Amino acid sequence: MEKKPTAAPDGDVASQIAAEEKAIKLAMKRLKLLHIKASCLAPSDTDVGRG
Repeated sequence: MEKKPTAAPDGDVASQIAAEEKAIKLAMKRLKLLHIKASCLAPSDTDVGRG
């Protein structure tokens, strides 16, 4: 198979990868915060039978 030349120069590819990595890190941070929030709101096992 022959390698096709890329449409974008290397600098553009590097900046696109950096932007995607930044977006992934932000998404992971949001997911972590949602997980923390959900675990705080979820009833724990120790709450069973109280009330």
